[in-house]
Amino acid sequence: MFIKKKKISGHEYFYLCESRRVTEKGKSRVRHVNVAYLGKFDNVYDAWMNADLKRRAKLAKFLKPEDVVGEAQARAEAEAEREYRRKLKQKLTREIVQQLLPRLPKQYLADLDLGE
Repeated sequence: MFIKKKKISGHEYFYLCESRRVTEKGKSRVRHVNVAYLGKFDNVYDAWMNADLKRRAKLAKFLKPEDVVGEAQARAEAEAEREYRRKLKQKLTREIVQQLLPRLPKQYLADLDLGE
């Protein structure tokens, strides 16, 4: 399979093509057959990401399985990262600071903005 570029009215459009053996008038020839329309995207993955449901289902047949699984896994990892960072941003209280730094003079505690 390969990607063919067509220029129509000054705009470039891309098609996913395949070479197939076709018999015409008793002669066998190799012809290029358009398998899927990619639109303005020059690879299958970008076209799949931006397609509507019907076209996305058709393009999914030509994606590698690890691409589809990888996208879901990347989304789950990003969500886990956001959750971890959210937990890290919890505001400190004066009691926690006093426990962590017991010898810290009280005048420094007064100057700290702990977001209470």
